[in-house]
Formats: sequence, structure tokens, C-alpha cells
Amino acid sequence: MALLRDSARQLSNTTKTNAQWSGITPRWLLNFLPTSQVEAGTFRVNAVKQCAELLCEHETGDKLTETFFNIDDKPREYKLSTIQTVIKAHTQTIDLYNSPYDQLGEQFRIVAEAIQEETEARYIASKDFGLSAQCSDDMRVTGSSPNPDTMDDLLGMIWKQPAFFIMHPRAMVRFGQECTARGVCIGTVEMFGSPFFTWRGVPIVPSDKINVGNDGSTEVMLLRVGEDRQGVVGLSGTAKTGREIAPGITAKFNGTDEQGLQRFLLTRYVSLAVLVPDALGILKVKI
Repeated sequence: MALLRDSARQLSNTTKTNAQWSGITPRWLLNFLPTSQVEAGTFRVNAVKQCAELLCEHETGDKLTETFFNIDDKPREYKLSTIQTVIKAHTQTIDLYNSPYDQLGEQFRIVAEAIQEETEARYIASKDFGLSAQCSDDMRVTGSSPNPDTMDDLLGMIWKQPAFFIMHPRAMVRFGQECTARGVCIGTVEMFGSPFFTWRGVPIVPSDKINVGNDGSTEVMLLRVGEDRQGVVGLSGTAKTGREIAPGITAKFNGTDEQGLQRFLLTRYVSLAVLVPDALGILKVKI
């Protein structure tokens, strides 16, 4: 009597992957954007509201330049936004089903990925501090589509050390089609081990967190970044207690109930600041 395949499978070990989640994206914006640590939950931008240079000529013929500036007495302050969720795990599950993968560790890993996805989404779309909301009116331009002309219009506004564009992947496809139709070549550069399109030498970073409306309208963003360049910076705060399971994300044990259910609070504090208005420009187009 021959050994049946299905019977043999009952005695074999199944090779398993760890938890796979299709919602994970590259989150390039989090890699490209410098982050400043906020010590006490508030980040204040002290903006110069008036600056003047006076050229004075003395009787001796010598000239002396006098300069003064005033600071805005009502500076903008950014409060850190809280991203939190609770993981519940039964002690029996952790004790008995912890091989080959750490059940609690897998929960932490996937939820940390979700928190980072939410971080990038808030950087772009938060009504309080997102890039789309913070762009000043005089740093916005409208075009028919993302094409060489409209991309140049955006570069004309953010001409002081532009760092990178941000576009929805569908907008990148349309831009590529527009360039192909005109016989224009798009440059490429490799960063973080991956290739990126460039325009005029400026990298184009894809993000699916940028909204695309039902009519195909979307935004293309161009940033100057870093505090040293008076640009855009991400803001982060770290919880004082708990175990850091990923950069800026802490897990705090919240006890075990009578049924053996353990609770863990996962937290991340984030915000984003545009230090001066000309650090961010937005091109509104249809794709």
C-alpha cells in the first residue's frame, strides 16, 4: 500500500512566513525628511517679521551699515499630535503559540508599521500641520497636468536649495507620459538603495498618501528641508516610559486582567513644521 501524499503532509512541518501586510509602503517621505526632537511637546517657530538695513554716512566720509530686525510677538507653535493604539494579547496565546514566531513581537511589528503609515499620512494631509494645509497661498500654482512646464513653474518658486518633489504614483505616471510625448528624458538617481526619477536634478519621491480627487485633481509638492536651511522639518517626541519598539514608537505594558488578557499601549508623537513660507510650494494639477 502506497503512502498517500495527504497522509504524509500530516507528519511534516509547514514552512511559514512571518505576518505579511499589503498596507506597508516604502514611506520615502519619512526617510527624506529631517526630524527634530521636541523636548516638551511644543515646537515654536520664531519668525522675523521686520528686517531693515540702513546705510549711514558720517562727516568723515566713512559709511556704516546698521541692521535691525523684529521677531513676531505671536509666533506659531506646533503641538505634537498623538498616534496611539492598544494591543491585547492573551497570556495563553503568548505561552503556547510562540514558535516559530514571537506572537507579541509580530503584533508589535505590524502595528508599528501601521503607525508609521499614519505618520506619513499626517505629514501630508493633517488639517492642523500637514503639508497641504500649511502651504501659503502665494506658494501655490495651478497647471493642466504634471508636465515639464508646470514642474518648472514649481521650481521657480522653490528655487533656494529644493530638496525633493512629492507626487502620487499616478501623477508620476502622467508626468512620465507627458515627458515621453515631448521627447524629454527624465533623469534618475539612486538613494537608499532604490532608483528615483529626477527633474532638473531634484528627486521625485512617490507617496500614495497624497489625495487624488474623483475628478483626477491632485497636488505635486516641492520642499526645502532642514532647520539649517529654514526648511520643512518633521517633529517627534519620545515617551518617557515604555519600551521603544521602533524609532519614536514606544510600547507600555498596561497590566493583565483576571482572564489573563494583557494590554500594551503603543504611542508615537509627531508633527511637522514649515519654518518659512518659501520652503514649500504646491502645484495643483489633474491626472
